[in-house]
Amino acid sequence: MIKLADDGTGTSSYLFISTNYINNKIMKAIFTTKSKSISINSLIVVLCLMIHSFGINATVRYVKPIASGTADGSSWDNAHSDIQTMINASSAGDSVWVAAGEYKPNSYPANCVGCNDSRHYSFWIKGGIRLFGNFVGTETDITQRDFSGNTTILNGDLNGDDIVSSSFPNLEISGNDENVYHVILVSDINTVAFKVIIDGFTIKNGNSNIPSAYTVNGNMVTMNEGGGIYVQNQQNLTTNCVIINNSALFGGGVNSYAYFTTISNNIIVNNISVMHGGGIHFNNITGQILNNSIIGNLALNRGGAVYSIGVNTEIGYNEIVGNNSGNDGGGLCIRGGTSLVYLNVITDNYAANNGGAIFHELNSITIRKNIIAYNAVGISGGGLYLSFDSKTVENNVIYNNSAEMNGGGLYIDATSNFVTNNTIIENIANNKGGGIYVNAGSNNIRNNIFSDNWLNTEQNVISTDLFLNGGTNTFQNNILQLDSTLYTGTNYNLGATAQGNLFAQDPMFLNNTTPEGEDLIYFTGDDGLRLQTNSPAINAGTLINAPTTDILGTFRDTQPDIGAYEHGVFVGIQPNQNGKPTISLDAFPNPATESITFTFTTPTTDITSLILYAIDGKNKVSLYKGTTQANETNTVIVYTNNYTPGIYCAALRCGTGMVEHRTIIIK
Repeated sequence: MIKLADDGTGTSSYLFISTNYINNKIMKAIFTTKSKSISINSLIVVLCLMIHSFGINATVRYVKPIASGTADGSSWDNAHSDIQTMINASSAGDSVWVAAGEYKPNSYPANCVGCNDSRHYSFWIKGGIRLFGNFVGTETDITQRDFSGNTTILNGDLNGDDIVSSSFPNLEISGNDENVYHVILVSDINTVAFKVIIDGFTIKNGNSNIPSAYTVNGNMVTMNEGGGIYVQNQQNLTTNCVIINNSALFGGGVNSYAYFTTISNNIIVNNISVMHGGGIHFNNITGQILNNSIIGNLALNRGGAVYSIGVNTEIGYNEIVGNNSGNDGGGLCIRGGTSLVYLNVITDNYAANNGGAIFHELNSITIRKNIIAYNAVGISGGGLYLSFDSKTVENNVIYNNSAEMNGGGLYIDATSNFVTNNTIIENIANNKGGGIYVNAGSNNIRNNIFSDNWLNTEQNVISTDLFLNGGTNTFQNNILQLDSTLYTGTNYNLGATAQGNLFAQDPMFLNNTTPEGEDLIYFTGDDGLRLQTNSPAINAGTLINAPTTDILGTFRDTQPDIGAYEHGVFVGIQPNQNGKPTISLDAFPNPATESITFTFTTPTTDITSLILYAIDGKNKVSLYKGTTQANETNTVIVYTNNYTPGIYCAALRCGTGMVEHRTIIIK
């Protein structure tokens, strides 16, 4: 496997060397040169030239709702009317461009055994095909697409009679018994060099609800996974899509068994799983979930937004809002694998059992630089529930989460844990451990702020900030909210290694009533949980296990501050130094009652659009389209009187690669 250059979508491609894909004679020629040996660098050059050659010779085929001209798909003037016919005519590396309109699956996947009724219809994508939507039908370059005015819908509701009622937390979809099992099915005989790309579609109304299977090209395809998208054995990218109102037993929106699955820049909303993964289900793969809005999905068992098992998962820059699970992991349920969860806003999720924002068990996870707020559970771990093996929790804001039982902010029951430089405030537990509940393990708890946490309705009694049921615990250089005399006895003693802790001191935040700051946007320089210049947390931390930067990417001093935010030199104006491109979208007030003001900046001079999506999937409104100048502030005022109250998602797009989402509430 060789990593190739970025494909322009912000993610990397990988080359799987396969003699089934690359001509055997070429491979033989490479490996039997007169020198009898060849350097790996030479091999890479040859292979890259081959890939470049394939790209040059790639074909684009065109689809419109109504065929035109010769209907051979050779141009927009000669567009075909059937997506599947054009996919079947394509080879790896080819593209199919689909104009705005609604399309429904009308045929079985190739070489299907067990397909016997229309529910087995799907848009079947074979290896290496690139499927693009949201065209007017005149474009000559992929960058000319206008997302503000064109919608290409792939609809699995064959009878057009689905009923979507209510939303989080009571989402229901009915009338979908005849819907296709998978709106999109990605599967082929062999893995090929080019990734499958699904870009620019609204994918809706799949219903994978039968615990049975059929085969496509010899691969088993289950009929209870991936109502919207089902992927196996092909590296793939799904981007710039709206995935909505799909259902399945596993992975209502998306289910993937495919190595190197990337889901980025999508809106994934109102999907249902009867078991795990309302929005997304990953199974034993390497996966990325980047810069999506994952809103209002429901899992009746685990993982309201995402369920990931045995997977090396990267989850970053997402909004994960208002998802619900009937068991564990209202937002994320991650089991096994090695995972990195960073720079997400995870808010207003609910789990009936454990882990309102994140439930993690088995193997290691790093949870870094997230906003974890307003999540709730019926049992333990209002924000985080961490069980088994190694966990690193650093530079997070854990704010205003609640648990009916234990651990309003965090519940820890893992082997080896490092909890460092977090701001843990205003969390509530009705039984024990408003801030944190430690059940077991070796726990290194340093440089954290525990403040204003609650035990039921009280703030100044033991167990408001912590409860130590077991484990070997090291508490160093934290701010704890009670007097030092109260940290005694079996469940509150900080241990013989405790040092540098501060007790019952006001951390002196800029404004803890508004943690997102005056702009109402997290991860910006005015965040309310930054420190005032006379805060006792400044320079009161330890370098042991301290991260190099804070939640905003500001470098920490040699004597670091306590909490998620390093004070730095100038309060309130430091920019976010994290690596994401500095496209920004602000909206205030939010929630809005009469009007809402959007302000946005882009890092380059380019064509930019601002679109407001209703999460029912039925409507979108173009709020702005034009050329923005680099680093200049743009303002759009929207009067909300004519909008139905509810949840919306605003999407700011600049050029072809940068997208920023913002969840909007209109009352």
